[in-house]
Amino acid sequence: MIQAINDSPIFRAVYEVWDSLRADGETVPTRDRFNPMALGAVLPNVVLVERTEPGSYIYRVAGTAVNERMKVDAVGVNMLDYFVADVRPFLTTWFEAMLSHACGTITRMDLVHQNDPKRSVQVLGLPMFGRGGHGVYYLFGNDAWHPKVTDDYGQFVNAGGHYLECHGVDIGAGIPDLPNVPEN
Repeated sequence: MIQAINDSPIFRAVYEVWDSLRADGETVPTRDRFNPMALGAVLPNVVLVERTEPGSYIYRVAGTAVNERMKVDAVGVNMLDYFVADVRPFLTTWFEAMLSHACGTITRMDLVHQNDPKRSVQVLGLPMFGRGGHGVYYLFGNDAWHPKVTDDYGQFVNAGGHYLECHGVDIGAGIPDLPNVPEN
């Protein structure tokens, strides 16, 4: 397991639950074995996203801490809609590589809110197949700040506009040779 996973209690818990879903010899587990309650205390910082087609990654489950930071319920929304348009092709390339290459990702990015453009988050992403291998899902653990009740960051504006980087995580099939940052 890479150091970033070991350093984050959220990432470590998400990885351990995800890893426990894999059958012998399986690189990518199936979603039908996944019970979100197994994530315990980190569940508020987890999202489950369904890939409906390349470029369409729909939030199916969004933890309460994620929704609180974003000031919106993301369920039903395409994840890419929250990112600035310039970085969407870069992210699509990485999301698709998570499937075709069977790898995870660690993504670091900025988050801009109306009253605070200086937030950041790091995210561990791991792929899962649907029941019987049909369909694709991603399990994401979000390691970010925890707002206080008195914090007023305002509405979430976008992600990845100032800073975005992705690094592959070897889950048993290596790491794709892709750029770590979008081309500008």
